[in-house]
Amino acid sequence: FFFRMGTREMNQGKNAPPAELRAYLGVAQELEKLREVFIAMDADSDGCISEGDLSHILASFKYKPRRGEVADMIWEVDEDCDGQVSWAEFELMFTRCRSDTAFLEPRKLFNVVDFMMHDKDRSGKISFDEVMEIFFRRYGKSALEQRTNEFLANDVDHDNEISFTEFHATLNSQEHASKKPSKNSRAGSGRGAKRAGIGSSPAPYFI
Repeated sequence: FFFRMGTREMNQGKNAPPAELRAYLGVAQELEKLREVFIAMDADSDGCISEGDLSHILASFKYKPRRGEVADMIWEVDEDCDGQVSWAEFELMFTRCRSDTAFLEPRKLFNVVDFMMHDKDRSGKISFDEVMEIFFRRYGKSALEQRTNEFLANDVDHDNEISFTEFHATLNSQEHASKKPSKNSRAGSGRGAKRAGIGSSPAPYFI
């Protein structure tokens, strides 16, 4: 629907695209970036992300995961329990986390993906402006200053850039503090909840 309407409006020529078309183009662009990250993470090009693929990416960031951390990243989003993440599972994970304002969805893999979507030159670092963009999208304008100050506290080399290790440390502390307590929060997130149908997927983010 959006594509057909957008094509007709664009063919009219001089007028700016309608809000619906701008929204469509924004979502399509983000989906393209997400696909690029999936391909980059799929080191052996077999169409799925395995523990080995993910370990390879983290090593390129000079990040040393804790024992079992990589397996947890896979397990949290592995809907069919085959030990790896398909494109469909990858996209679903991203959609759920984008829509989750209560921070109940597992975010270990999402945090890696979000970092890579902003690390455009694959340098293993993202800029101060890119960090602010992530924080604004996650926490909103009202919390931006507080989150930025927390980031500066974790910028251990004071270079106004943030490595994945610094990014990971900042988000871990922020998201622990941001979780809203709920008697169902333990049952309503993670893979067990998906099996039971609790915390079902929100409306699709992508068109």
